[in-house]
Amino acid sequence: MNKSRLSKYAIGVTLIAVAHWASAVESERPAKIGRTDIAGAIFKGPQVKKITEGATQALEVDTLVSADRKFSSGMYKAGPEHLDIKDGYPEYEFFYVITGSITLTDTGGAAQVIQAGEAVTIPKGWKGHWDSDGYTKIWVTYETAPK
Repeated sequence: MNKSRLSKYAIGVTLIAVAHWASAVESERPAKIGRTDIAGAIFKGPQVKKITEGATQALEVDTLVSADRKFSSGMYKAGPEHLDIKDGYPEYEFFYVITGSITLTDTGGAAQVIQAGEAVTIPKGWKGHWDSDGYTKIWVTYETAPK
């Protein structure tokens, strides 16, 4: 194959992969996160979103989004995060930490450390501090109002 034809082929394959992933995210079908995805391969695909919020750098992949956009799941990988959540957590979230750890400290000063291999559920409206030196998680969220 010549270089031009090879480039067109690569672009076509990429577009098919993105379309396939997008249809899985937007549909109401089971969404599997396999072992290789959990090991980090999911963050190398075309569906990955790069997120920058202040000093936080993160990668996120949505694996399922319900038709009403209230329920979603995926994986998230972040560097150091230090958040002061004063206005209340925006949604209900369950997550399982794969690597790293997260310390959640409520406004009364009670702290919980969620380490790799542990899970937590955060209620919508929770207020406090979120601190981590970096982590990877599988997450599921539920929002009571449409996004």
